[in-house]
Amino acid sequence: MDCMMPTVPEFRFSKSVFVQILDALKSASYRCVTFSETLKEPQSGVKTCLLRHDVDVSMQLALEMARLEHEHGIQSTYFVMLRSPMYNLMSRHDSAILVELALLGHEIGLHFDAGCRPNPGMTLEEELRFELDVLSQLSGHMVRSFSFHQPTPEIIESRLELPGVINTYHPSHLSGYKYISDSNRVWRELNPFQLIDSGLARLHMLLHPVWWMCSDADVKDCWDHAIRLNFVSMQAQLLGTERAYGEPRAMTLIRY
Repeated sequence: MDCMMPTVPEFRFSKSVFVQILDALKSASYRCVTFSETLKEPQSGVKTCLLRHDVDVSMQLALEMARLEHEHGIQSTYFVMLRSPMYNLMSRHDSAILVELALLGHEIGLHFDAGCRPNPGMTLEEELRFELDVLSQLSGHMVRSFSFHQPTPEIIESRLELPGVINTYHPSHLSGYKYISDSNRVWRELNPFQLIDSGLARLHMLLHPVWWMCSDADVKDCWDHAIRLNFVSMQAQLLGTERAYGEPRAMTLIRY
């Protein structure tokens, strides 16, 4: 007889539901910790949640999420990319957001794209150390954790280790934490409310800002929303610094 897997109920992604998740964590007496805190001896009898955000698309959406968490007394870790095709941590707009994320009490981690290897003479570990050092200088805080961006099975199985740094995909680094991810708005097992209701002592949630800070139901519409936001921030800097740019532009997106 075939064994039927339980189906996860229909789930809505929105800012208000994200706030409900934060409230549910607090009501269930979970303490949200940052990744560097896992390097310390855990407090006995305290339920903890690693709330993690990989910033793939937009620093502006990450800031919106970070402000909501701050309002609710929640700390989390934002993993940002140095080689993102969507945003630039060295730009005026995004560098200011990076600083504000830390001022709001959140931790900065590195979202590392192992598929981008611009320096053929460097090993993967050397590339990783380089980006960790650069991001530490940009953020003004020591970066003690990294997550791979769309890692291959080989990358995950390599179990890359650096002293004093958490690899979010290393099983022994986060031993005992139950992990869920909202990848492409699909829950492969439990959704956050089901995970919180489980009462497990250690939770690890990966929630991407683009899926929650966008009210559109379609993931492609969320991508369009983020692209428009990034254009607005880019144009604001151009209007303020480049006289030759001229008048403001409006952008229309067309999917082919």
